Amino acid sequence: VADRGEAEWNESLKSDTDLVRRKVLLDCGLRASMAFPLFVGEEIVGVVEFFSTHEVEPDPNLLSVMNHVGTQLGRVIERRRVQNELIDGVWTQQRGFGQDLHDSLGQPLTGVGLMLASLANKLATENHPLAERLGNLSGMVQQSKEEARKLSKGMFPVDIDAQGLRSALEELAMMTRERYDVACLFDCDPGFEVRDNNVATHLFRIAQEAVTN
Repeated sequence: VADRGEAEWNESLKSDTDLVRRKVLLDCGLRASMAFPLFVGEEIVGVVEFFSTHEVEPDPNLLSVMNHVGTQLGRVIERRRVQNELIDGVWTQQRGFGQDLHDSLGQPLTGVGLMLASLANKLATENHPLAERLGNLSGMVQQSKEEARKLSKGMFPVDIDAQGLRSALEELAMMTRERYDVACLFDCDPGFEVRDNNVATHLFRIAQEAVTN
């Protein structure tokens, strides 16, 4: 079915000695089967099988209907693909924005903070009255840099690794406690992990929305 792109009817599994799953199917009490392909355009994206507990003569009308059903199911898969591509595109753009924010704002703030801290230390050795004010200003710049870092990371918080989701959720809980002064704890089974980055990002967004609400 997958090779030819056409529906197939096997009216007797018992007599089909070439069938790889013959013994397993017969042991399950199955005696006949039909299969039809799922199409997205010209591409075969899957095969759906139906089984019967008794032998059944081929029905051309049913095969025709199931081919039509296969086309409709293929359209569902196609819509899902487009949806995933759209989501991936949005996340890629967000990640780019986050990286730009980090590079264009975070790094200059770091430089300004270091210069202010150096100047404040120099004035402090001279007992200059502006030393304390410059020290406070350096702290404000450092705080602004940290806020820019959190904002840039928030645009694409989950790294592509097995522990990325866990780390992102731990930081979400920590940031929630710090910003809003509320109890927010992260608890996770030590054996739990997510390997797919898109799944991890979905889960993080759900948790983030729940915490925000």
